[in-house]
Amino acid sequence: MCAAITERATCRLRIRRSAWEPALRRMLGRGTNFAFGSLRREAIPGGWLFLADELEVGDTVRGGALRSPQEDWCVVTAGSPESLPIDRLISGLQPRASQTLVLLLLDRQLPEACRLLLWHAGTLHPLDSCDIAGAGMLRLERHVESASAPDERRSSRTRGALGAQLHDRLRSATVTIVGTGRSGSQLSFLLAAAGVGRLRLVDADVLLPENLDGMPGLTVEDQYEGKASALAGRLLQFQPNLLVTCCEHPVNSTAARQVLQRPSDLLVSTVDNDTARLCVSLLANRTLTPHLDVGTLVRQSQSASGPPGLFADIRLLVPGSCVACVGGLADADAAWYELNAPVGSLQRGEPVQWSSQRSGSLAHLNTLACSIAVELWLQLLRGEIDSWWQRITWPIGGALQVTGTAVQGSEDCLVCGSAGRPA
Repeated sequence: MCAAITERATCRLRIRRSAWEPALRRMLGRGTNFAFGSLRREAIPGGWLFLADELEVGDTVRGGALRSPQEDWCVVTAGSPESLPIDRLISGLQPRASQTLVLLLLDRQLPEACRLLLWHAGTLHPLDSCDIAGAGMLRLERHVESASAPDERRSSRTRGALGAQLHDRLRSATVTIVGTGRSGSQLSFLLAAAGVGRLRLVDADVLLPENLDGMPGLTVEDQYEGKASALAGRLLQFQPNLLVTCCEHPVNSTAARQVLQRPSDLLVSTVDNDTARLCVSLLANRTLTPHLDVGTLVRQSQSASGPPGLFADIRLLVPGSCVACVGGLADADAAWYELNAPVGSLQRGEPVQWSSQRSGSLAHLNTLACSIAVELWLQLLRGEIDSWWQRITWPIGGALQVTGTAVQGSEDCLVCGSAGRPA
């Protein structure tokens, strides 16, 4: 159950970058007084996540009296603390007692000194943080807790390569990974080595003997345990200060969805079926969270469809793009059917054996793809890229080919476009 909005509740805000940047430019560059918009609300353990898909700008704000009685809404404004007395601002906005109003008060001279507040039932509460969902993943916080550094010597090389600011950001980051098999386990170790502070692992499968060669770091002692729990144990041996939680339920189950809806800095899918990939993409756009999808393929047999070789696709998708419209679903209709079918429904079409589409799996290909995936996320955090698709093609007997391109979603998409956003 989610906590009521009190001093102890965790309350966070996320704004689409495509809405934030134009509004901020007009406010700071042209002297426009306000940016404002409606909010969606998602329950999280111990609090609420508020989500802004669009912002209007203007010198006046459509106040609470002109909004729906139950509407959650936000206002962003900039000035000096002296020019923005809170009581006068709230009095002018006239929020109703039944509404929740989020306030972001930016200081033009000292942006890091912004105030993040939430007005609810006649009382002001602190807002814990505001994330801008997109390249750079800007975070505004009401306070910054210093990251724990139990062993500076151990992390010194990583910190030197990444820089102190980015490394601190990774230490405070939470990453949720759906699929903890071959690629998922490799990506987990790479993220732990980079310094990520918390990992959430989602996988309902059991670790079988045929999985071990593709999952370096796990041993025969882990056989027949749940993949997620076995991986968590080995990660803690590797990085004792890492926080790891597991969910050993199917991705489309209620338990897994509750985990996926908790605030994360990154949602990852390393899965071999389109339904799970689509489910993660839906939840990523619903919670305005970047989605990193990693898939690999080995073809050896001349009889298999397509040329022999090693292949990988790494898609980093910020809200406003998704696997449903940029590409990534081999059979979108089947994925939608299985995602919405009642529990226990018959599978659509004939079952497909894994060996009919690929020859097997190679740990070095998975590690290569996961290494690229980590670097793409770091580039997003540094503000160097937005949504991006990186492809690896390595023909048998040929040269390695690595190609990449920026991608963009469709406004008509039911997952990431305006057609799919809640009214």
